[in-house]
Amino acid sequence: MLSYTYEVEVPTPKERVIDLLSDPFLLSGVFGHVGILQAFDQNRQEFVSPDSLSSPATRFKVLYVIGTPDTKVYTSMGEMAGPELSVSGVTYKGFSYDNKVKWTLNFEVKSVKPSVTHVRIAVSTDYDTSFLDRLTGKKQFNLAEHIVKAHVVPYLRWYFRAESLSLDIKPVLKFSEEGILGDLLPKVVRSIRDIEYGVVVIEGFEARGRMYVKGGRVVEGEVVVNGERLSGPEAIVQLLHVQSGAKVSVYTVDAWPAIISVLSRAGSRLSTEKPRQSTGEARQPSEGSNTA
Repeated sequence: MLSYTYEVEVPTPKERVIDLLSDPFLLSGVFGHVGILQAFDQNRQEFVSPDSLSSPATRFKVLYVIGTPDTKVYTSMGEMAGPELSVSGVTYKGFSYDNKVKWTLNFEVKSVKPSVTHVRIAVSTDYDTSFLDRLTGKKQFNLAEHIVKAHVVPYLRWYFRAESLSLDIKPVLKFSEEGILGDLLPKVVRSIRDIEYGVVVIEGFEARGRMYVKGGRVVEGEVVVNGERLSGPEAIVQLLHVQSGAKVSVYTVDAWPAIISVLSRAGSRLSTEKPRQSTGEARQPSEGSNTA
């Protein structure tokens, strides 16, 4: 088994990074050698095309493609599992049905600053080394290093984009605790009572998502629990029955500076615009009219 690790800082908030890394369709494209063909349906207990899903799970039937335009190309059917969410990050795993390739990719995500995230990428691969050496024409080909250096890092460095609109909103952490999700929610409800605008972030093994706060109560949000999406203010009630571990953080935000920022930018833009000229003919005053 070969392993490789790499660390990089991304100029994006942690929540945004986790959102993108938790998208299996996006990440399979970043890998460069994995194509999702079908997703596992929990209700039907079989792989189906994504448009036929009724209850999605974090399990996929994939096509592995290893090689380059300059070498022979190896293809094989297999599976990929993920994202597996933990308090520290996101994990994906996979294997080919012919047992020639097996791999694990883990992202450890840590907030350095409100707008900077430290990402540690760790890949472990187990495969027939002689098989890949013959395929690539390279001796001691390190597939783990290749996945990180040739695919994941270039994506983070050149193609990963933060939010295009930057507002002057600085979230302030009011509450954060790890434990059984259902036991933490009463504390969350108490902590949001005096929050005008805020967000509740849930990061767990079986549940993850966000709930948005306005006027001291949850008014909107979406949380995924074991592949099932819960939305709306009723989600917090359903989460009371979740007995798995999670980290729950409550942030409050002062929206007024953001409003001032938007209005200021709009005002600056409008002040540079020239007044529109009338396209009609100027109206002449009629005789005898009072122009005083």
